[in-house]
Amino acid sequence: MFAEPDDPAAVDRMRAARTMACAALGVTAPGVTALGVTAPAPQARSGTREAWGWRGRTLGGPVLGPYGLGWLRVVHSPVEKANGKLWTGPEEAERLVGPQVPRPRLHLVREWAEGRDAYRAELYDHVEGRAVSPTPVLTEAPGLSAAWWSGLRTALGRLSAVRTERAAVRQAYLDRAMPKYLAFLPGPVPTVPPAWSTAHGDLHWANLTGPQLAVLD
Repeated sequence: MFAEPDDPAAVDRMRAARTMACAALGVTAPGVTALGVTAPAPQARSGTREAWGWRGRTLGGPVLGPYGLGWLRVVHSPVEKANGKLWTGPEEAERLVGPQVPRPRLHLVREWAEGRDAYRAELYDHVEGRAVSPTPVLTEAPGLSAAWWSGLRTALGRLSAVRTERAAVRQAYLDRAMPKYLAFLPGPVPTVPPAWSTAHGDLHWANLTGPQLAVLD
């Protein structure tokens, strides 16, 4: 999770989009309802009512709606870039990945545009527990159970069997990026992996929850 953007116009734009998303999906967020009445504040997974993405591209938070307590994620993009793997990834994951991989399920999606700005609203399950770390890097031992680690291994194994044409990392990237790290390594590093498989494209500690395992994003 990132900090609120420094640009007040971007903050206002995303909050206005969240209000529209709530109306379109029939949900209420803390302080956001179609009638202008303050809704109760459900407990967020991160302990906050707002969860900002990189450079304010996304805004997430807990909501109440047709599926009970949920999580609303609003995404912004210039209209000409409202496509591709970052835009359609959640729907593809919901369609391709089986329920055996523990994660917040995606229930509803709405898209709209205002001038040169495109928006996408996604309504997910609300996940119990908290992120293992507030940042991608651990600063202390996570204290997770053996069952949690076993569940993670099982989930990643099931994910590796999913068939998809989407690619997060390509051979050209490995050829370009890995030689940069040779100064830190004792010798040459082969850049061609022995095999390729499906994986989480952004797997890190802030995208895993505990003590109950869920895989986020």
